Amino acid sequence: MLAYYVEWHRREALKPLLHDDEYLATLRDQRANPVMPTSRSEGANAKAARHRSDDDLPVHSRNQQRQMQDLPQNSSWS
Repeated sequence: MLAYYVEWHRREALKPLLHDDEYLATLRDQRANPVMPTSRSEGANAKAARHRSDDDLPVHSRNQQRQMQDLPQNSSWS
């Protein structure tokens, strides 16, 4: 249970750098029918199209994040 909690906090902190929709919770509160799925926000679509955040930083997918975790911490390039 602790691992899920830590992962949720990590995803929330890294949302601006990932292809996640930062405004999804707001859109869920504003929709008329709570059963219907929530569509992506315009900001999320723009971030996915440009592959850049609002601060002009490159955004990464979760696959890239997992691949970066698999890299060794102490590696020498010789």
